[in-house]
Amino acid sequence: MFFKLFLLFAAIPILEVYILVRLGGAIGWKPTLGICIVTALAGSLLAKHQGLNAWRRVQADLAQGILPGDALLDGLLILAGGLLLITPGL
Repeated sequence: MFFKLFLLFAAIPILEVYILVRLGGAIGWKPTLGICIVTALAGSLLAKHQGLNAWRRVQADLAQGILPGDALLDGLLILAGGLLLITPGL
């Protein structure tokens, strides 16, 4: 099981770098860099906006005396998605 996970986590970044290099060769390095920057900006803006909404829901649930399990999970998933969009790649 460990070997399969290691292979998965090693193969995906290698494949992504390969695709970035091929894309850079096809359309040039400036548009490729632009795509990466736009993706990172979009990811950070979306994560900030949605993360603040999730935080407000957590606070509202706590104010009502409700355990904010769903809102916390939403916030965690928003954080994970934002990190994936912010990291360089496609």
